Amino acid sequence: MMTLNACAQQNNMKLEDIKEIWVYDYFHQRGYTTAGAYGQIIRLEEQNTPKFKLEQNDVDSLCRIMQEASTGKLFHTKWGVNILFAEIILKDGQKSMAFIGRYAISVDIVKKNYWVKDENSQKWLNEFIDRVWNRDLDK
Repeated sequence: MMTLNACAQQNNMKLEDIKEIWVYDYFHQRGYTTAGAYGQIIRLEEQNTPKFKLEQNDVDSLCRIMQEASTGKLFHTKWGVNILFAEIILKDGQKSMAFIGRYAISVDIVKKNYWVKDENSQKWLNEFIDRVWNRDLDK
C-alpha cells in the first residue's frame, strides 16, 4: 500500500485525474494552521480513522471550484474551524492528503492551496462543509 506522502514529489496532478475523494470521519470544532492540519491528517491515517466516500457530484463540484480558484504555493496560514480532512485518490491509484476549508482547499500532492474567491463557489463550499459536518450528504 502506498502511503499518503509517497506521491508528494509528483506535482503535475491535473484535476481531471481525481477519481475519488474520501473524508475522514473526524469532526472536532477547533482551529488549525497548515502544519497542524497536515499533522492531524497524518494522525488520522496512522490511527486508521474511518472515512466515507463523497458522491461523484460533490467531487465534480469540488474539482470545478479548484479549477476556477486562484492557486498559490502551499504556505503556513490559519485555516479556521470546521475544516474537512480528506484523502484524494487519483485515477492511477496515487493518494494525496487534502483539507477543505471554508475559503480554500489544500492539496499535498501538488503543494498548492486553491483559494476560492468567487462568491457562489464560496457559498457552495460553505454549504457543503455544513452538510458534511451535519452528515446530511443527500442534499
